[in-house]
Amino acid sequence: MGTPTGTFSTDSSDIIILVAPTVDHLKTNDTDTSVTGVDDSALTTTLTRTITYTVSNGVTAPASVTQTITLTRESDYNEATKVVTYSNWKVASGNVDAISSPDVPGYTPVIKTVLAGNIDFSSKIVPVPLTNLNVPYLANTNTHNIVFKYKENTVPGGTTNISGKTGDSIDFTQVTPPDGYHFLGTPTGTFSTDASDINILVAPNVDHVTINDPKTATTGATTTDLTTTLTRTITYTVPNGVTAPTKVDQTVTLTREADYNEATKVVTYSNWSVASGNVNAITSPDVPGYTPVVKNVLAGEINLSTKNVPTALTDLNVPYLANTNAHNVVFTEDGNPISGGTKSITGKTGDPIDFTKIMPPDGYHFVGDPTGTFGTGDEDIVIKVEHNIVILPETETPETDEHDVSTGIPGVDDHEIASEDPEITEESDLDSSKKLTNLSNSNSQSTLPQTGEEDGTALNFLGIVSTLLAGSLILFATRRRKDKE
Repeated sequence: MGTPTGTFSTDSSDIIILVAPTVDHLKTNDTDTSVTGVDDSALTTTLTRTITYTVSNGVTAPASVTQTITLTRESDYNEATKVVTYSNWKVASGNVDAISSPDVPGYTPVIKTVLAGNIDFSSKIVPVPLTNLNVPYLANTNTHNIVFKYKENTVPGGTTNISGKTGDSIDFTQVTPPDGYHFLGTPTGTFSTDASDINILVAPNVDHVTINDPKTATTGATTTDLTTTLTRTITYTVPNGVTAPTKVDQTVTLTREADYNEATKVVTYSNWSVASGNVNAITSPDVPGYTPVVKNVLAGEINLSTKNVPTALTDLNVPYLANTNAHNVVFTEDGNPISGGTKSITGKTGDPIDFTKIMPPDGYHFVGDPTGTFGTGDEDIVIKVEHNIVILPETETPETDEHDVSTGIPGVDDHEIASEDPEITEESDLDSSKKLTNLSNSNSQSTLPQTGEEDGTALNFLGIVSTLLAGSLILFATRRRKDKE
């Protein structure tokens, strides 16, 4: 209270001296616990709160925030009364200020700003501990455009947008693809953190069309588009009126399949394949004596690798040409072969034989007027011939016993001549002999071998012999007829 001053009064009155209690002012780290009973724990305290965050759908939450504040105060120790008086609290360090919740894309915090910690600085009592706090985040609801993609190209149509909460699975049953398309696989996904596009892969619906299931009503592909029949006829022609081989009809049926694109409305066809039949190569049939111009008809040419309708097959005629054959010429008389004459002749099958080019053996002539055609192979040409017979004019011949007739030909038995053909008649047998061809000039005359002149005597002799022989035969025939009568 200061330094007291004064003087003694005149009487014995009291001397009043002003006093005050001694007060020890105490601060942190400046305490005398042994005197005052106050230590640092009464003058300082630390408050802490932790703010945590929670995000749904397994999204990583922001890091938690721990706030710490240290408070201090001072005190006065009254040595007289032994009482300690405290001052108000004040911040020594740190803070529990308000704090904004961190951003989480696609989510919103329930508490956007956490308020500052509530500390009563006017209180002389120790502040109540701060409360920890958790801030939950809720998924945002976003509207997303839906983009359909086919081979990286955008396909218009279908569901245009869909709304949902960030992180939630997209319900694709609520999404309709564009007309004529379907989802490529099973789409999956979740709503993103923003309103970005949702890309969905799609592919065109393709209807597979077959001959047994043409689906004409929806695809426009008809049965005639899926099948075709090709036919070719191979005919044969043989000359000379010979019956030709039976014609051959070859038929092949082709089919193909198709894919109808419901998106583009386009039909795509596969290559053709053989369903039945064939137009294989074929060998021309054998016709004896004739050769086909085309021995082997090639297989029909069908381009199965094209998607176009194959070109119609071409019919074919195979002509046959007659073979040229060399035939041996065989002359026969009464079924017996006769040597000499033309040995062989060449001609084409079916052609008439030119018998003027065939010479019979010397001393023979054809029986009748031979006709015929060349055969199909090298078979023999058989021609009937007869001996040439000279017919002399009829002369009066005295009746003579048949046994008395003599030919006058040395070495010839007259009886053998008379008995060779007892049935010959003057008229019928002579007439038939007239039907035979006359002797050729080469056979009606005789020439002596290389003498340089004709021998008249020899010729006369042969004439006489011939006359006698003919007369004898006529006489013999006449007698026989008369005997029979």
